[in-house]
Amino acid sequence: MTLKLQAQKRTAQLRQALNYNFLAKYTPQKLSKSPDERQIWQTATRGLAQILKVNHCQIELYDSSKTTATVVYEYTTTLPLDQGEVRDIADFPQVYKQLLNQQLLQFAERISVFNPQKLQMTRLACPIYNEQGILGNLWLIRPKEKMFQEWEIQLVKQVANQCANAFYQTRLYKQASQQISELEEPNQKKDDFFKAISHELHGYTSSIQLAAQTLENILEKELITPKNNILPKVFHLFQQSCQRQTQLVNELLALYHTDIYHTKSISKWIDLSSWIPKIIENFLDRVYIQQQKLTFDIAANIPLIKTDSFTLERIVVELINNACKYTPQGGTINISVSTFEEMIQLSVSNTGVEIPVYEQQRIFEQSYRLPGKDFGSRKGKGLGLNLVQNLTEVLGASIQLKSQDNQTTFTLLIPVQESGLVRDIA
Repeated sequence: MTLKLQAQKRTAQLRQALNYNFLAKYTPQKLSKSPDERQIWQTATRGLAQILKVNHCQIELYDSSKTTATVVYEYTTTLPLDQGEVRDIADFPQVYKQLLNQQLLQFAERISVFNPQKLQMTRLACPIYNEQGILGNLWLIRPKEKMFQEWEIQLVKQVANQCANAFYQTRLYKQASQQISELEEPNQKKDDFFKAISHELHGYTSSIQLAAQTLENILEKELITPKNNILPKVFHLFQQSCQRQTQLVNELLALYHTDIYHTKSISKWIDLSSWIPKIIENFLDRVYIQQQKLTFDIAANIPLIKTDSFTLERIVVELINNACKYTPQGGTINISVSTFEEMIQLSVSNTGVEIPVYEQQRIFEQSYRLPGKDFGSRKGKGLGLNLVQNLTEVLGASIQLKSQDNQTTFTLLIPVQESGLVRDIA
């Protein structure tokens, strides 16, 4: 009989140890991931009540002056009895004096506030605290004859400590989130203002450019004579200035919207053989006026690509615009499309400019321009190529630069998706 009792006792101890190990690993980890205070209390009380098999498990928190304690969460096998109950610390000075000194209590006593049924029960009160301070207490209640053993007390202490850590982490997270929101508000206002003023400027520059073109047409028909042939030159300079301002506004708008292209981009299948010529058409007048030559070559059997056409168009327009700016009179701009190792190569090259090797690494930096270069009316703000690089990353593509023998080439490398669709323009 004695051996049997010893075996049963040993089995019970092993079971308790297993329960302790399980809860010690499970509850603290779950507490640390709790996003709000209620989940912290719920996890702690439910876990302890189920493992330790107690009738009630509740958490009370002190007010800021430590004069009252309010039951904020209660797990019980019967109906909740004390949740929301406010206890006056002064009514139980001996109990709370020890608890406020971070001393655990276990006792059996008829205290109506803790036991409305006025039954004698065993109560374990464990302070919830860490190095940042004391928050309240973790209460566990079970029948009088079932005292809490040492391993159970140690487990409750550990859970109480984890509750305190999780609570302060949650409060810290809320404070940080509030501070971030307060910081984001003026930034959002600044961004909204930037967006509004950029769109406003875009409208003004477009109107000015249209008015300049209309006025120039009228002057060409009615006022230009051999004596006042200076007017076309003046309007040509005026139009160039309008184009530069329009380009700058477009670049600012595009840079502003780059960060939202990830979420708002819409991909569709594009046939480059018919898509690129439509973009090139917008540059023909400019190339003619600047006395440049523009050519377009596309290889046979170029597959369709699935991408965001708006973003890709911004990249191609910026590359062609950049080539137009830096190609001298009589120079050549060439746009070509080919395939190489599961990639589509879209290249824009121009003659007349060679970028030194030591400058090529910085060419994509925002507001960077080649030092010592006097481009006259073609002077830009250094935003175009930075925009190209940002948008290229959005598409999941890459950009390469090659500059030698008085020629510069930018090559956009776009991964080929398997669509089974090919355009043969041979």
